[in-house]
Amino acid sequence: MKDKIILLFEKYGKLFVLLCIAIAIIGIIASYLFPNESFDSSDINIEENADFKIPLTQGSVVEYNCNTGKRPMAGIQVFISKEGAEFSDGKVHYEVYNKDGSVHLGSGEQLLKDIADGQFVYLPFKGMKECMGDIKIKFFYTGSESIAPALIANQDEIEEVSTIADGTRIKGNIKASYIYINETHPLVFDLKIMLAVFMTVFFTLESKKKQKANEAYE
Repeated sequence: MKDKIILLFEKYGKLFVLLCIAIAIIGIIASYLFPNESFDSSDINIEENADFKIPLTQGSVVEYNCNTGKRPMAGIQVFISKEGAEFSDGKVHYEVYNKDGSVHLGSGEQLLKDIADGQFVYLPFKGMKECMGDIKIKFFYTGSESIAPALIANQDEIEEVSTIADGTRIKGNIKASYIYINETHPLVFDLKIMLAVFMTVFFTLESKKKQKANEAYE
C-alpha cells in the first residue's frame, strides 16, 4: 500500500503541485481584480452648533469647497431639509469640479420624494472621474414646487473647507461627512502562503528528479 502511494505521488505529484500553484495564482489575481468594497465615513462637520438653513431656491447655487486628502471621495453626506413640504418632481442636483472649477468631474441628483425631511443623505460620486484633493461641489434645486429645500449648516469653521451661497462666503459650513471606499483583498495572504509552499515543494521535486537522473547517468 505504501509503495502504491509513493508510486502515485511520483507519477502525479508534480501535476498536483502545478495545479495547486495555478489555483493560488488565479486566486491572487482574482482577489485583486474583484476586491471587496466597504464604505468608510469621515465626519467633517456634523455637530450641532447654532444650526441654520441655506435655501436652495430656484436659480441659486451653493458651493462647497473641500480637500479630500490623499484618497478619492466616493461621495458626500449632507443634511437636506424639505421644509415640511411634499415634493413630486423636485430634485437636489450636485456637480463636482476641480479646485478652480475648470474641470467638470461629474454630476448627480437626489429626488426629494425619496428621502425624509432633514435626512442625512448620501450623494454618491458614482461614475465620476477621480475626486481627490481640492474639489468644488455645487448644489442647486430644480422642480415644480413653490417651496424650495435647504441644506443644513452650522457655525463651525473647518480647515480647508468653505461654503459659498450665491457668490458670498457664509460664516460656517454645510454639515457633512465624506464617504470613501476601502478595498480589501480576501484570502490573498493565505493564497500567497499556499503559493510559497507549493513552489517550494515543486522545486524540491525537481531537485530530487535531477539528482536521480545524475545518479542513473553515473
